[in-house]
Amino acid sequence: MLLSNATVRILRPVRMKAGTDSLERETRYDLMPEQRASLRRLTPGQAYAVLGQVAVNTWSLRFRPEQDIGPGTMIQAQRDGDDDWHSYKVLTVSTNFYARAILEAVEG
Repeated sequence: MLLSNATVRILRPVRMKAGTDSLERETRYDLMPEQRASLRRLTPGQAYAVLGQVAVNTWSLRFRPEQDIGPGTMIQAQRDGDDDWHSYKVLTVSTNFYARAILEAVEG
């Protein structure tokens, strides 16, 4: 059983041609359907144990993904009781029955 405390949505990048140059691409993000997840802040010691370096504002996300995610994937999350959506970038992912992703908060 997964104890959920947040709603998350994965941002899927879509690259489209931009301008007249056929090699130039413009990236926009499509929001995938919302799903419930467990989002917990890691202490600097926990981040060091997982990543091998001290990291500030690092989070652990545990959920059952509807699509494959990997390092660099952008995720938006809204914790229960919070009015704002926050953006995160996936640093590492391990998948079994649930996916466990280590995230870094992104400003903006």
